[in-house]
Amino acid sequence: EIEPTGADIDWFRFGAHGGKTLVAEIVSGELDSLIALFDASGALVDFDDDGGAGLLSKIQVLVPADGDYFLAVTTFPDFGLTGAGGSGGRYVLDLFELDGFVLDLSDDDFEEVPLGFTFPYQGADWTNVFVNSNGNLTFGAGDTDFSESVADFLGGEPRIAPLWDDLSPNQGGEVSVSYGAGAMTVTFDAVPEFLAGNSNNFAVTLRSDGSITVAYGNIDATDGLAGVTEGGGAADPGASDLSSSATWPAAGTTYELFGGGNPNDTTGLTLDFLP
Repeated sequence: EIEPTGADIDWFRFGAHGGKTLVAEIVSGELDSLIALFDASGALVDFDDDGGAGLLSKIQVLVPADGDYFLAVTTFPDFGLTGAGGSGGRYVLDLFELDGFVLDLSDDDFEEVPLGFTFPYQGADWTNVFVNSNGNLTFGAGDTDFSESVADFLGGEPRIAPLWDDLSPNQGGEVSVSYGAGAMTVTFDAVPEFLAGNSNNFAVTLRSDGSITVAYGNIDATDGLAGVTEGGGAADPGASDLSSSATWPAAGTTYELFGGGNPNDTTGLTLDFLP
């Protein structure tokens, strides 16, 4: 709690690991927060005023080395970190580490990331993939389409869709990328649907042998589209029931459209798409 206003600053000390992504975010509070991260020598590592929701603050930074770090929490306009902020009150600080890095995705956005290997998919070899904020990956170009449909799925770019839906990582949660030996994983962690305030959790792993694994945690969305496709005007093979099997082909088109009389039942599933 920042109390009293204009005469308080909070300091947190914690250990962090080099090479990890550190996320420090004020996730709630009726104040105009400001945060600053320092290493053990007192050198400023990162600083943020309004990087989170509304007037709240968020830092995402690659930790430079193992050691102790210090986070200052104050309020605007206390840029000198003396405690002389203009607002106060209770707040909630979320502080955690991630393997890999966090993508800075806004609503209906995408970012191209390297795979770190050559990924054979749908008759072509790829070294980069576009991570789209609406819960899917595409190859060759990014996609901002938030309105999932079978027609767009078949007619667009080659796509892997763990949960193509109107998701908004700028309103909560994280989208991160991590790497292993011949593998890359994109994780959607507690990402809500647009203006819904719910939580959707899933990860998709791409491997150098062309295999794909989609692992679902809790999914609150009742609609959406999941599957794989070569795109480019592919013929419609008809919908599948993805919960009926743990393995599916990585080539060609396989999908399930959720919504209406077919509510999303992917929570807890692990699906392998094999070449």
